[in-house]
Amino acid sequence: MFPHRTLSPAGGSDREPGRLPAGATLPLPAVAGVVLGRCCRCGARPLLPLWCSAAVRAWAGQVGHDGFVTASEDVSSLTIGILGGSGPQGGGLAIRFAAAGHKVVIGSRSAERGAEAAAKLSAPGRTVDGTDNAGAAEQADVVIVAVPWEGHGELLATLRKELAGKIVIDCVNPLGFDKGGAYPLPVEEGSAAQQAAALLPDSTVTAAFHHVSAVLLADESIAEVDTDILVLGDDRSATDLVAALAERIPGMRGIYAGKLRNAGQVEAFTANLISMNRRYKAHAGIRITDVPHVEPA
Repeated sequence: MFPHRTLSPAGGSDREPGRLPAGATLPLPAVAGVVLGRCCRCGARPLLPLWCSAAVRAWAGQVGHDGFVTASEDVSSLTIGILGGSGPQGGGLAIRFAAAGHKVVIGSRSAERGAEAAAKLSAPGRTVDGTDNAGAAEQADVVIVAVPWEGHGELLATLRKELAGKIVIDCVNPLGFDKGGAYPLPVEEGSAAQQAAALLPDSTVTAAFHHVSAVLLADESIAEVDTDILVLGDDRSATDLVAALAERIPGMRGIYAGKLRNAGQVEAFTANLISMNRRYKAHAGIRITDVPHVEPA
């Protein structure tokens, strides 16, 4: 759907020149814009086939030179599937993405339960469709996994075909609870997201939306959800797209937070947030300081 997103240059940091993959082409307007321009950070005047990597990414992913999304037109038409959309987290995300204009399809254990949950989430100006998890995975362009940890692996193992070739966003937190509160559970693969990647070798797995309160998402009196969304993954174009999706929800900011191998501590930190919420009677999220952000044009 978005072949231009494969054109992220290979090699080099934002301050170093990189090269487009062999055989890659750019639409003429984009070529003119990049070739004739000067990178605002590295000062390069790139000429084919040598490019300023930051400038190419700024076009290819609608991403600013500091790595943040500056426009969301490329993701606004995406259909978002939510596995476990009948639960609090999945349902809250469905409300927010549907309100932002996305087609949202929530999945549940049965098509009947999915349709029933979708009817409750729909409202004037906001349509949510519902079916079973396989149907939601098949219909969507991007799929969010928001199922309970206990059924996470078993479900994803059955959806490899439906999720093939798609970006999968895992927001599952493997947590246990006892008298002392929440605590992280050990995961053989390292994290829920890494388990998803192992079970879905034909998908591009990312991790995000772990720390956003389901209560705030579902509260329609709250116009903006004031939080940063940490986005992890091994594919730059995929993490850029997920960050762009996060910023479709007013108040949210998508921030790249590392490779998928770092997802374990991000998932585990949810236990700390739960402890904060209990102590302070709050719905805490996180904000990352000293990270510049480019507002949408």
